[in-house]
Amino acid sequence: MKPPPHVDWAVVDETDGIGFRWGYSGEDIVAEWAGVLSLRATRSGELKALLPAPGAPEDLVEKARLGVATAFLRAQRHQHTLHASAVAWQGKALVCVGASGLGKSTMAERMCRRPGVELLADDTAAIEFVPGGRVHVVPSESAIWLANEGCGSKEPLRPSLAARQPAALVCVVSLVFDAAARSFELQDIRGGDAVSAMLPSLVRFENTSSLWAREFDFLGDLVLQSRIVQARRSYDVAPDAIADALFGLLTEARNE
Repeated sequence: MKPPPHVDWAVVDETDGIGFRWGYSGEDIVAEWAGVLSLRATRSGELKALLPAPGAPEDLVEKARLGVATAFLRAQRHQHTLHASAVAWQGKALVCVGASGLGKSTMAERMCRRPGVELLADDTAAIEFVPGGRVHVVPSESAIWLANEGCGSKEPLRPSLAARQPAALVCVVSLVFDAAARSFELQDIRGGDAVSAMLPSLVRFENTSSLWAREFDFLGDLVLQSRIVQARRSYDVAPDAIADALFGLLTEARNE
């Protein structure tokens, strides 16, 4: 049996519970999410092969393929992706960023209950700048993964509508929990505050000075071209109330 090609592993990361590593094999780049899938691509991000791990659940493989694997390929092309959920309505997109557990997927699922709202992303939102100074969110995922109340593990839920076309980004919402908050508050943020709110949500696969420079350029342009809003709430505010307010940001943008 022919041995597998040698890989010089450049990055090994096990911080999220799923072992991830990537490295170089000859002229190719190889990435592996242990127990889920692996891929081989050119160094410019063109996919050559993608292999599910033996016994990996099909829905988990699909989530990784559409999410982190696609984000990894985009990163090789110097394109940026956010850890975020995103929805579209009448060609306009709203993106939710925030730490794990703050309700990004929940907000996407609640907004997708409204007529005409389409899912763009559950966990990885692909952001692209297009000619004319506009920013688009590219459809990346078709299922929302929500925690099962019975066991705590996440399961995929498919909304009635999944976007097939990019949508123009009109607002990025930074979700924040504040135990001292008396009500739900929306506040526009700009400049350094907006950059700081989005910086932790950048999907990255390495840490280099050249990457950091590209990231700050990307975030600076995003802040200039888009509305950035902080959504601050306590645990007492109902998710539907938040989803109503966020959907209002979309409808307001449509009427401007």
